[in-house]
Amino acid sequence: MARKKKRRTKKQSKLMKLELLGLLFIFLSIFGSGASAISDGAIPGWLEHFFQLFLGIWYFVASVFLFITGMLLLVKRKFPDFWSRKMVGFYILFAGILLLTHIQMFESLRVSVENTSVIGTTWTNFVTYMNGTGTAIQIGGGMAGAIIFAFCNYLFSLAGAKIVAVFSMLIGIIFITELSVGDLFAKLFAKVRLFFANQIMKWKESRTEKKQHKAERKQTEPEEEMGEEGLQEQEEPFINDFTDIAYAAPEPDSEPEGTDMAESEQQEPEEAEDLDHPMPMTATENYDYVLPSPNLLAEPAHNSQQQEKSQIQATARKLDRTFKSFGGKGKNYKGTCRSCRNKI
Repeated sequence: MARKKKRRTKKQSKLMKLELLGLLFIFLSIFGSGASAISDGAIPGWLEHFFQLFLGIWYFVASVFLFITGMLLLVKRKFPDFWSRKMVGFYILFAGILLLTHIQMFESLRVSVENTSVIGTTWTNFVTYMNGTGTAIQIGGGMAGAIIFAFCNYLFSLAGAKIVAVFSMLIGIIFITELSVGDLFAKLFAKVRLFFANQIMKWKESRTEKKQHKAERKQTEPEEEMGEEGLQEQEEPFINDFTDIAYAAPEPDSEPEGTDMAESEQQEPEEAEDLDHPMPMTATENYDYVLPSPNLLAEPAHNSQQQEKSQIQATARKLDRTFKSFGGKGKNYKGTCRSCRNKI
């Protein structure tokens, strides 16, 4: 029983230590975050400058890392696995970011790497920043970034250090996401292939639709022409015969006979005045002579011009088609038999 109590007390004390460490990490992460509300104190300022010395402008990552670790210690009551695959990928990715940041800092300051010490220049820039004469950009990736940059510059030169930074970030992303490069490129290739296949299908569908529209137009145009010709055949042009018009019975006058009597009475005094003053002529005119009536003349024989009418109708249809070919909309439905008129 005593042994069991000792074991329990050891476990409880171990759990208490882990919880206290978790609270300590959370405390350090809060005061080292550089928040403006608490940055005026000595401890927050020291923690912020300490993180800046090693990580440069990425010092807030240390606060986030400490905060997550403290929360895991409080909840799970055990340390996280700092050397898992994802954590190793995070380390490689963050190292590449620090290296690239430090390279950009040296390029912005226009400092030649060949004639100066990378670590010494970084320390000088940090001191000037602490004194208030420099800016945070001058510290770059901190001392960690300076060490990595000096190592890569010695082995691969400045351009090679940039390539190492890019590849380290890619490797870190692959470790974190647990995706292989082959699968990634295969998925990208499949998406690109699917996109182009869809575009080709749309293009083919549009071509087939255009061809169908053209075929439908070609089919509808002859049908419209046949329909118009059928209407023209149904509505044959009306041809007037000249003999029908010339020898048609005159319309009776609507005026009453009283008006004729009044006109004759008005003409009689005028004739009497003319008789009072006869014209000088050698032969005397016989005023008693009466002209014969036109009713004595016989009307001419009515000849049918049906053959000429059919020819005129065909000519009228041809004229209509010619008008339509030139864009005209007029129709010739009435004409006159000219040969009949010539014969008369």
